[in-house]
Amino acid sequence: MKITTCLFCAALGLLAAGAVAAPDVQWKLKYTEDFNGRALNTRLWQRISPSPHPPPWQRYLSTREDLARVEKGVLQLRGIVNEDKSGDPRDYLCGGIWTKDRLAVKYGKIEAKVRFEDQQGAWPAFWLLPQKSVRGWPLDGEIDIFERLNAEKQVWQTIHTGFSQKNPGAEPARFRTASIKPGWNVYALEWSPDKIVWKVNGATTHTYPRVANTADQWPFTEPMFIILDMQLGGDWAGAVDAATLPVTMEVDWLKIYVGKIGTRQVTELTRPGK
Repeated sequence: MKITTCLFCAALGLLAAGAVAAPDVQWKLKYTEDFNGRALNTRLWQRISPSPHPPPWQRYLSTREDLARVEKGVLQLRGIVNEDKSGDPRDYLCGGIWTKDRLAVKYGKIEAKVRFEDQQGAWPAFWLLPQKSVRGWPLDGEIDIFERLNAEKQVWQTIHTGFSQKNPGAEPARFRTASIKPGWNVYALEWSPDKIVWKVNGATTHTYPRVANTADQWPFTEPMFIILDMQLGGDWAGAVDAATLPVTMEVDWLKIYVGKIGTRQVTELTRPGK
């Protein structure tokens, strides 16, 4: 085992034992997206379209308005069978939105109230990617507030880094919560200069500490944008059961908090497009 891996695991043990204590961050609500309008707020959100050579999560994403729509105070992100292939040959279509080029957050708290439908092949997610990519994925980092597969009663909370790519299993890069209750749940991420903490309904479920001042272990020093999307299929979620579609993830609200350590402001909110 590499020395860096040993150091990382030792630090995790100290953290679990309470011997490593980062300063507490005091969070203050800055922004609430309640989805109470009649349409998506395009000053903040864009619908996600697939890239020319999409990764699995973008395979079926479409900018069709009915796939990412606001209705009765709730954001609905849908996955459907593509019934008309005359303009789009893909078997399925999904909706997703992001704040890319509109709002990016560095060291903040982000939470959303979400509920799922249970369908084979459904893969809804709430996550962050860096606004500016320097070294490429996963070296620039990714934070998954949750990913949910099919009809599982748990969600997955994950980070991707250069260290996790080189040392799979050597760090808590992927964690599955014990359970989630049926219906609405609040999923939160508290990202500070020293650690990343995941919460479900206010209870801490997972912590990823900053152990080394290296870009491989802690690339999370740049602003990141927010993604909410419905995905279908792929190697992880498995085959889609077309007979059970459509499937929907609903988001009641999303909140962003800014943080202070003592009198020092740690959160940065940026508007890259301005």
